[in-house]
Amino acid sequence: MKVLLIQRRSLGDALYTALVGEVIKREIPGAGVDFLTLPFAVDFFNSYRFIDKAIPDRGILGNIKAIFGRYDAILDYEATFRTYPVVLFSKAKHRIAFYRKSRERLLYPIYNRFVEYRNFGFTFWDRLKLLEPLGVKVDKYITDRFLPKFQLKEDVRRKNYRDLYGDYIVFTPKGVIPTKELKPEVVKDLYEKIRDKFGINVVVAVEPKEKVYIESLKRLGLEVFSADLLSFTNLLAGAKALLSIESFPYHLALLLRVPSLVIVQGYDIWFKERFGLIEEYRPPLDCIPCWNKDSCLRGDFACTREVESEVILQKLGKILSNR
Repeated sequence: MKVLLIQRRSLGDALYTALVGEVIKREIPGAGVDFLTLPFAVDFFNSYRFIDKAIPDRGILGNIKAIFGRYDAILDYEATFRTYPVVLFSKAKHRIAFYRKSRERLLYPIYNRFVEYRNFGFTFWDRLKLLEPLGVKVDKYITDRFLPKFQLKEDVRRKNYRDLYGDYIVFTPKGVIPTKELKPEVVKDLYEKIRDKFGINVVVAVEPKEKVYIESLKRLGLEVFSADLLSFTNLLAGAKALLSIESFPYHLALLLRVPSLVIVQGYDIWFKERFGLIEEYRPPLDCIPCWNKDSCLRGDFACTREVESEVILQKLGKILSNR
């Protein structure tokens, strides 16, 4: 059986969707698993052991051309107007999607099997239910006792960053929205206090496209690790811990078994300390979290600067003492 997973938006959601490939490989012997996903993350997902091929999103016509007649089953984790025609004209025998409201089942014949969406408190578990129409029993994977690991293929390049940094933590202070970042001055303050208190190197990592933010950090005298996702994965894999705002890095750290301290700002953590690898810190503001994607309800973005460094150091110290 050839199976295609579709998740073209949100790197965190794409990460947990890719993990479904491991369960497919376990439960359907000989199955091939491809993944239609974010163009900038193709190399990253091609490195994952349980994805045979990652396909970059090229728009509706480009995607139809890329998948037409090639798959027995399609699991569409988006089910949006941008994926409807791709799935409909795929010629796949099994076209599967979630429905949240009964009327969404009227999307037949785009999809010929529907699964009611259920929130199990962990995105990976939620996604597994789309495997049931293929005859896969998924309940045994929806448990705290099973946490998939992001495993690289044998032929994927690796770099041991401990040779460069010694013992280190990774600090990721910037997300994609204004309420998911720390002011550069706060970053420098935390960087210096962590280094001085614990005698450990701190590697500040920022996505390459955040050029303005990176330059602001460099003006304060900070070195910035800014590289592709696969290089970041290798960096994170060798770290003693991760300090991060609520964004993609702590999801990846969980799957690499690297403990994290997450600074909760605009968005809450959608699962807590279930696997014993995540601590959280919330700035002392009555508006945390606000769940506002685009702007600050207060108007001053206080959560980007008003953090209690001593509390963060205390929580980080607890994590490092267990390493």
